[in-house]
Amino acid sequence: MKKYMKKIRDDVMRVMLLLCLVFAVSCSQVVGMKQHQESLIGEDIEVVRNLYVKPYRAIAEKPGKTKVYSWNEKLTPISDGNKLYSYENPYRECTIYWVVDKSDVITKGYFEGSECR
Repeated sequence: MKKYMKKIRDDVMRVMLLLCLVFAVSCSQVVGMKQHQESLIGEDIEVVRNLYVKPYRAIAEKPGKTKVYSWNEKLTPISDGNKLYSYENPYRECTIYWVVDKSDVITKGYFEGSECR
């Protein structure tokens, strides 16, 4: 009986270790919004437009039914000659902002909204 209990305990410990490793690896793969924006500084705004404007994102409403959408884009000229692009998610409280220079190169990014991830 002791052998059997030891085997069960060892098996439980292995499963727990495996679950901890899976959790740690999956969490390390998530890129936050701030890191995402930092990685795009210096890129042409078309890179961002390809990510947000093309309607390729899908949300499952019900099994077998999805919505395909793109973010709502708005362009605002800034007094110094730069431009502010904003992208609003139509289904979440999240707006992402990109400041670009006169050559359409991203110089800054920021976001607002409780559901930006």
